[in-house]
Amino acid sequence: MAEKLSREVLVRQNLFGIIQNLVGFCSNFVLTVMLPIIMGAFMFGQFSIVSGFAYLLAGLFDAGFNSTTIRFISEYSTTKQYPKLKAVFFHLLKYKVALALIFAALLIIFSSDIAKAYSLVGEEPAIILAAVLIVFYAIVTFLSAVFVGLNKNQYSLIGNSINSVFLIILPISFFYLRGDLLWVIFGVLLSFIFATAYLALRLASKFQKLFPRKTQEIDKKEVNGNVLNFAAISMSNILLFWGIILILGLFVTADDVAFFKIALSWFAAVGILIPISTQILFSSVISFKASNDIKMLKKYMDMILKYSAMVIIPMMVGIFFFGESLIHLVYGPEFKAAGFVLQVIIFALFFQFISNMFSSILVAYGRIKHITKVYIFNTLFGVLASFLLINYLNLLGAGIAFLLVNVMITASLIVAASKFLAFKLRESVTKPLVSSALMAGMLLYLKPYAETIERALLLILAAVVFYFAALYLMKGITKEDLKVIRYVRG
Repeated sequence: MAEKLSREVLVRQNLFGIIQNLVGFCSNFVLTVMLPIIMGAFMFGQFSIVSGFAYLLAGLFDAGFNSTTIRFISEYSTTKQYPKLKAVFFHLLKYKVALALIFAALLIIFSSDIAKAYSLVGEEPAIILAAVLIVFYAIVTFLSAVFVGLNKNQYSLIGNSINSVFLIILPISFFYLRGDLLWVIFGVLLSFIFATAYLALRLASKFQKLFPRKTQEIDKKEVNGNVLNFAAISMSNILLFWGIILILGLFVTADDVAFFKIALSWFAAVGILIPISTQILFSSVISFKASNDIKMLKKYMDMILKYSAMVIIPMMVGIFFFGESLIHLVYGPEFKAAGFVLQVIIFALFFQFISNMFSSILVAYGRIKHITKVYIFNTLFGVLASFLLINYLNLLGAGIAFLLVNVMITASLIVAASKFLAFKLRESVTKPLVSSALMAGMLLYLKPYAETIERALLLILAAVVFYFAALYLMKGITKEDLKVIRYVRG
């Protein structure tokens, strides 16, 4: 029974999250490939800076509210405390929208100064429109987090799919029609407006019973404390993605910013292919801990660790050897620098996922303040390292800073989480690492023959087959793993 339940939690509960990741990957891939080609490196760099300010300001508080929402909605829905669920829902929504409006107003007020600092004079209207994006971005991510907490991931999937589809169609269409930055930003804004409308209407029509007329008093100090701690935790991820882009913009040209943004976009796109949703992982951990099922929690986390290593490690090795060639084939030789950066930052993929995994454990065991200290220290270190490394090494420095901070965060969280649950980290990583090394040898030998996209795709397919064959021969894939595959198939 326990084995069946663990497979069900691992597969079925993550199914919609996996599909949502694939939808996000498709939109991210299309935008990463098409927008730089359509807009050109210079305007795409401008777009990255303007949209970067919106996402950066939204991210300063967004992840804090979303993680708190998932934590308390998961806990109260699991224990059926619906009056408390209603109280925490409206409490968090009210303050999140208020903060979004404040940050949007700040971006509007300083739009002229930002335009001057980043050589965007004349693009102030685009910056002002990006400020409005902050508000709708905040609402979409909040409502999506509510559905994840309720374990109704299909609605989060549909809402984010609507956003992803329009993020492909509208910015590209408006650029072709009008050809300027303002209309591209407007297309992004409309995408979030449509997603907001769907998620709000679905919540209002389908989940009225979860919001009874009566509310129950909640510990607002605890809830607000969680928001602040989660916001501090998210600062590192925001800095590593959008913060480094903006710091880079102070030292290099818009073309170089575009190269780094392309590398980060490919990094994020590859990360989306990991068949485990970190939000749903977090929700599952909180639910297991709330029901005091520690044995199942440990089994679940061991399976997550094993399967994530099995997938992520060969992905990193493959991108390391083919990243530069892939960028060259897709964008042309003028974007070669983006491929070099991608080869550096791709090793942060495993560390970033493991950080999310161990953070979930520490939150479930009430150690959120410890996580906050880890992230604050590494955020400050990241800012200093970014300025110094970018000043001396430009694009390479940005990539090294991104990787270095991820490694430091992961090491700190592993030490802390191991005090509560014993993990099979070495056992989970060793065989995929050896199989990936063998696959790397094959790629090195055959790489000179991958002169076209078709040959490169065939070589990648052969490498995947070789990797899993090697893993199977080393008994890295067990009968239980095959049962999971059969369970997915039905």
